Amino acid sequence: DAADVLATALLGLGLGQTVALRRPITLGACRFDHLILERIFGTASGARLLRLLPGDQSCIWKGGDVRQEQAMMCALREMNRRWRRCNVGVCGMPVQAITYGIVPLGEVAGLVEVVLQSRTLRELAERCSHEERHLRVMRALGTDPKVYDK
Repeated sequence: DAADVLATALLGLGLGQTVALRRPITLGACRFDHLILERIFGTASGARLLRLLPGDQSCIWKGGDVRQEQAMMCALREMNRRWRRCNVGVCGMPVQAITYGIVPLGEVAGLVEVVLQSRTLRELAERCSHEERHLRVMRALGTDPKVYDK
């Protein structure tokens, strides 16, 4: 299955290296036969940023069962639909949770859609002392009050 194909391809793969998959994988309407390892996140899940080829599709490979995360994204998408239908807003702006795609690959791994120009909470915390970690998002957004209106 796709989880085994990707896990095997990632074994011993260094940053920036390209590897041919032992057999192509199909995700949605796209078929991929190579990948490039672009980043290792250093998380407990062993998350890795991949670029799948052909098609230049970026995604995050995560070890472990991501089905609960997928269920949460489905719930948030439903909340977004309800908020839109009921015209829920704050300060004149519609309420909306940012969602992204998650593709479980069985119980052992999954693929997560890359959200462009995003950073992890760990990255945001790098410039904060332990006592100030709760302020990391606010510090990353800066002092421009307009960013809080989005």
